[in-house]
Amino acid sequence: MKYIDLIWDIIFSLKTTIFLLLFFGLVVGTATFIENDFGRETAYAVVYGTKWFEILITLLVINLVGNIIKYKMWKLSKLPAFIFHFSFLFIFIGAGMTRYLGYEGIMHIREGQQENKIYSRDPYLQIEVSDGKKSVKEDRILYMASVQSDFMNFNHFKEKVHINGDRLIVEYKNFIKGVDIDIQEAKNGEPEVLMKVTMGMGSETLVLKEGSHEEFGDIVVLFRYPSDLKKLDKNKKYLFVFVKDGKFYLYPTGKITKMSMADRKITTFDGNKQIPLERRNLYSFGNFRFVVRKALLNAREKVVPLPRTKDVFKAQNILSALYLNLYLNGIKKEVILLGRGGGSAGIPTNVKINKYNVKLVWGAKIIDLPFIIKLNDFIVRKYPGSNKPSSYESDVIVIDPKNNKKFSYKIYMNHPLNYGGFKFFQMSYDPDEKGTVLSVNHDPGMIPTYIGYTLLFLGLILNIFNPKSRFGRTLKSLTGKKKGEEK
Repeated sequence: MKYIDLIWDIIFSLKTTIFLLLFFGLVVGTATFIENDFGRETAYAVVYGTKWFEILITLLVINLVGNIIKYKMWKLSKLPAFIFHFSFLFIFIGAGMTRYLGYEGIMHIREGQQENKIYSRDPYLQIEVSDGKKSVKEDRILYMASVQSDFMNFNHFKEKVHINGDRLIVEYKNFIKGVDIDIQEAKNGEPEVLMKVTMGMGSETLVLKEGSHEEFGDIVVLFRYPSDLKKLDKNKKYLFVFVKDGKFYLYPTGKITKMSMADRKITTFDGNKQIPLERRNLYSFGNFRFVVRKALLNAREKVVPLPRTKDVFKAQNILSALYLNLYLNGIKKEVILLGRGGGSAGIPTNVKINKYNVKLVWGAKIIDLPFIIKLNDFIVRKYPGSNKPSSYESDVIVIDPKNNKKFSYKIYMNHPLNYGGFKFFQMSYDPDEKGTVLSVNHDPGMIPTYIGYTLLFLGLILNIFNPKSRFGRTLKSLTGKKKGEEK
């Protein structure tokens, strides 16, 4: 019994409380510097997303509850202090609900189009193993640190997927944030196309291979043979890239033009026809333009790291390379996953190992919403005499067939859309000003957190006017001294 009392006194002593609070402040302060120097994902990989940080929060909660019990704060004389301390429990509960039940994402919509999918803000490692008859899928949130410690590997992980009594192990090998990409001839490679693509004012390098699915506004680029065309979204334009008889072809669902880089000759092709894919030509499919740099039948990606600078470490939407080792029944294979972390889809990598087809993706997870958002119009207002935007807004229609609701709404700065447990913020827009990017937040912990803040404020106010609180006793003592001095 004495030992239990001793342990109780140690865990819930004032020194322990002060130590936990100081350590928590040190950790959060360090994470702030990490985020400032190396970006949000590194801060999550090193601190915020770790198990030990969860344990630290749990210890703070246990210490708080223990002190409420130890000092019997529920008594009427200590009610303001009880409300003040109890408020933190609501805040912690809200934070836990946000962490484990909530999520954030990004929705991109073009004018006249509608969307009910978002790309998660969190990056996921997505694994799918199939033998042709049975398929097993696994995914987990995976933040990667852009820097490594000599004493600790922040990125190390090992995932296990079980199928038909076999066990596939996916193990971390290396991570490089900020890379350029090339493709080169390789034995046992697969057909790949390396192209430079632009839409509006933005441009990027893109690698297409079997299973690739890239979206650029209302343009969808797929690497597969065109089939099931009737099932495609009629509000979008599709560009298929595929191999036939050892040659690469395009199959656009609308008109596409080709301009020769040699003589500037322009050729227009009608949609729904296969077209030979050629290098040294600029293709235009609506406002989506691309030039094919390489097209190889047996290729592998070659990763070229960018200079290790602070700008690269802090970049949010930069192509990175995740190296993995796969183990199955004594067979080992190394794969490279290319992606940009959360907010954008990763580039799929397909591997044949033993009798199984393994599909791996590192990037945003696609989340379906229970309703549809349609963008009627996107408006950018600019300062007179300049191209600098003063404000921008999205004129949308919310369509909810399940609840038989349909209404219009304008989303702009400090005027988000709240509906169905989701909050939509105006985030950015396409360079051609014909599309919007919305930040989507689903936070079930918001109400408990707000209740906690309200109780915190109430507890502080009541504590000021409580004559039995330390503040009240100090005020009474000072008031008594002043009266004595006057006499």
